[in-house]
Order: sequence, then C-alpha cells, then structure tokens
Amino acid sequence: MVRVPAPCVAVCLGVVVCLFGGAAACAAADDTAPAVTPMAEIRGLPRDTLAANPEARVRGVVTRSSPTALVIQDATGGLYVNITQAIERGWLPGPLSADAAPFGAEVAITGVLDPGGFAPIIIPREIVNLGPGTVPEPSQIDESRLLDGSDDGELIEITGIVTEAVRRGDRWWLVVQLGQLEVVAVVADDALDRPAADLIDAQVRWRGITAALFNTRGEIRRPVLHVEQPGWLEVRKPSTHSPFESPAFPLAELTRCRPEPGAGHMVRTSGTVVHVIPGKAVFLQEGAWGLLVETASQEPLAVGDRVEVAGFVDRRQPVASLVHAQVLPLAAGEPPAPFPLTPQ
Repeated sequence: MVRVPAPCVAVCLGVVVCLFGGAAACAAADDTAPAVTPMAEIRGLPRDTLAANPEARVRGVVTRSSPTALVIQDATGGLYVNITQAIERGWLPGPLSADAAPFGAEVAITGVLDPGGFAPIIIPREIVNLGPGTVPEPSQIDESRLLDGSDDGELIEITGIVTEAVRRGDRWWLVVQLGQLEVVAVVADDALDRPAADLIDAQVRWRGITAALFNTRGEIRRPVLHVEQPGWLEVRKPSTHSPFESPAFPLAELTRCRPEPGAGHMVRTSGTVVHVIPGKAVFLQEGAWGLLVETASQEPLAVGDRVEVAGFVDRRQPVASLVHAQVLPLAAGEPPAPFPLTPQ
C-alpha cells in the first residue's frame, strides 16, 4: 500500500506519508494489522518458522536506506527489509524514492518474514513513514556472531587499523584489522572526510551496518560493515609516516611466535627474494628464516634480489606472513644457499 499526504485524511485519520518511485494512493490506517513484534523476537525465531513466511508488523528507525534495500532497528535489534523481493512479488510498485524511508526516519512495516541468508529478513507489503526518529546507539562488536552472520543488519561500532583501500564502483572498500579478525568497511564518499589512502595504517573507529560476504557454497568469506553517514568514521590515531618509514624489524623477528610487533600497525623488514608470484606474493629469506609477503606490487623482481618490504603482520596464515604489502627493490644479488634443517 502506498500513502501520500491528504490534508483531510492526515487530520482525521492520522495517515502518514510513504512514496515509492512516484506512485501514490490514499488509504486509511488499518486497525486489523498484526501487533508490532520486537526485532529481537523475530531474530530468535527458528528457521522453520521463518521459512513458512509468517505475517508480521515491525516498527523501527531506518539505519540504512537505498532504493532496493532498507535496514531498520528498534531498541532490541536490527532487521533487513528486502525491497527487491517485494517488487518481484508485486507488493510494491517499484524502487523506493528518496523520501520514502530516508535515514533516521521511523517507519512501520507490514509483510512476511523469511530466513534470509544468515539472519531473518522481512519482505514488505507496506511501508509507512512515520516521520523523524532517533537513531539508536550502536552496539559493541560480538566477534563470534559477526563471523557467522547472526548479527547481519545490526548497527555496531568497531575500532581497528586500516590495512588496505580499494575503490569498487561508487564505494571504498577498506580492510580493517581487529586483532585476528578482518572486516571490510564499505564506505560511501559522504562518510569520508579525507582521501581514503590517508587512512592506511591509521586506527579508526567505525559505525556501520553489519552484513556478510559469502561464496556460492554459503560460506562467509568476510564480515562487512556498511559505513554511509557523516560522523560514522573517526580517526583515533592517524598514520604519521609513509610505508617505508614504518618501524623496522629483523625478518627473523617477524617469523617467530611472539606478540605481534607494532601492535597491529604497518611494519617493514628486508630480505632476499627466493620466489616470486608476480602481482600476488614474494617469498623472502634471511638465514634460516622465511617470510611470505602478499603484495600486488608490479616491481620486476628476480631470485636473489635484496628488497625492503612494508606491510601488516598476519598471524592467521600457516607460515609467517606480511599482507597488503609494498615492495622496494634495493639491489640485485645471488640466491641464498639452501639452509639445512634439523629436528630442533
């Protein structure tokens, strides 16, 4: 159902405005609508119950808005609103117009529930804009739930170190390292107050809406945070140097099992090239110690070259690794002699 302002209706029946792609009609409030269900109750329903597509009515504040998708949140949690499926079912006439359900608006939605991908969703029959609302405070990160997709659609806050910035379409994809967890912050230009490259190696506080990137088998590849509003990005500790001015560590120091040097920030080291995978990785050696350096650098390298590298320590790999690294050739040289291994 689509609602537009009509003075007599608005005064007499309390009807509010909801516009979809310019299509409009007048209607009165439906007293037979189901009672509002808290988000937490919906998120706790068994998948079998959700798969039966029960009717539901929810009410919350818009925390993410686009023509084909909404996320809303009440005091108990968030919920993804799938506009695309509603259009396919003929329940909505088309994509949402900009004023249908803008960020910060309170909306009432009736529709059917569905298990969604990892967390429940609602497919709307009707969206009613109730006017400005109060955006809830973000919750703190729960890494276990973030990794299994259970918190998709929640407004959360994280603080981490930016290790990579890549432009994809109309968004920046920034990799944020939270200890042993990496999150991709998908950032709108409106949320950036500086060039994205300036955030590399900075400690940043983020607010955003959780989602999950997954492969064709339904396995989560990475948690995602949609960062779209001004003020949702705050630099807590800026990067104060270029990559090759980062703190230097001997290669052997980076390969041993000990607390991470640099507290997660970029580090640099040097070594001799023993293998190259162009555009993907370089393997370095120094004495008995080897290091995998994941890098998109196109520097022409040969076995035996001495190089300096700057990147981020990754303890999740089965071998000692630097990731999101840059390479600086120093000099050509000879491949190192094989180093004999002992049981010790």
